[in-house]
Formats: sequence, C-alpha cells, structure tokens
Amino acid sequence: MFLNSIRYIKQNYFTNSFCKKILQLGDNQKLESAKITTGNQNNRKSFISFIKDDTITKQITPIINEANTKSNWNFLLREFEPLNIQFIMKIIIMIGI
Repeated sequence: MFLNSIRYIKQNYFTNSFCKKILQLGDNQKLESAKITTGNQNNRKSFISFIKDDTITKQITPIINEANTKSNWNFLLREFEPLNIQFIMKIIIMIGI
C-alpha cells in the first residue's frame, strides 16, 4: 500500500487544557520497560505507560476518522488502543494513538 500523504495536520484542534490533561495523566502513570512480543528485547529500549480514558478516546476519535478520510488512507478503523507515552532512551517524550 502506498500513501499519498503520510501525515495529517490540523492545528489548534485540541485546546491547551485538553493537551495538558493528557500530559498530566501521563505524568501520573508508572512507566515500565517496553517489551516486544517476539524477537530480541534489545531492539526496544524505551519505557512506556498507557492512558486508558474513554473520555479522551471519544474526543480524539473524530480527528482520527477525519484524517483517515481526508487523507484517503481509508483504513477500516473499529477501535483504538489506549494512548501511550514513551520515553525513548530517557530523552525523547512521545505521545501516540
């Protein structure tokens, strides 16, 4: 599958308070060493925690679906994994869906 666009950007979609709420939830989570199901565990050097919050998921879902449609990705999306916060090599913070 080849995608015409690999990202979808919509500035100011979420309020600052919403973003701060996600970051606070992430800060309150206990990080654990990330693992992979099969293969060499040395290939994944990060710490991770998951934010399981249905309210946040409901607020994020419309923009995910919009990006999927407007970018012509057309993935069949039924459900989403919890947000995760990762510290990769203890330097970079990433927030994923």
